[in-house]
Amino acid sequence: MRQCFIAFFIAISRSCFEMTIFNRLLYTVYQITLIPMQKIVAPLLIAMIVVFTTHAQDVVIKAIDLKIDEVPGFVPFYKDKGRAALAVNSIQYPDQWAAVQTAFEGPTGVYDLTLATLTEFDGEPSYKIRVQGRLVADYQHLYTGVDFQEDRATWKGVALEQGDILRVEANNASNGLVPEGDGFAYARGRWVQLEFRRTE
Repeated sequence: MRQCFIAFFIAISRSCFEMTIFNRLLYTVYQITLIPMQKIVAPLLIAMIVVFTTHAQDVVIKAIDLKIDEVPGFVPFYKDKGRAALAVNSIQYPDQWAAVQTAFEGPTGVYDLTLATLTEFDGEPSYKIRVQGRLVADYQHLYTGVDFQEDRATWKGVALEQGDILRVEANNASNGLVPEGDGFAYARGRWVQLEFRRTE
């Protein structure tokens, strides 16, 4: 009986000793892996938070949602509801520029500005974007044989303050390639939206 008790005690002691070594080993591994992980994960989490909070402040202005008010020196756009675009009436205002204005409601910062337009095979309209009267973007379509395909142009590093007045200008234009009536068809300077992706 005494010998059995001694054997049992030795077995338990050995088990406890082995568990202690195992626990120490686990703790060592934990320390070895945790510190590098902290160095990796913490900056990664910070970067993710910065990216999320920055791009959560991106702004999209849809042309079709804008109020069409008179802008001195320009003809008015009309709403092409079927294409969710603003356009310049080439029958009523041939070879004219239209403009629309709106306030920038996003937070003050630096943005990459993207203009989304629609191509037309009967002309290559031009577009201009101004901030507080200052020209920040100037673009003209290249010839395309595809009608009403979305075309996008981006300008980087545009500084904006909340409340700045944005003005989008576009013209109708004919390339003289598509006969229509006694003359030629016009592209109507259609554009769909402005996108502001905050970078700073």
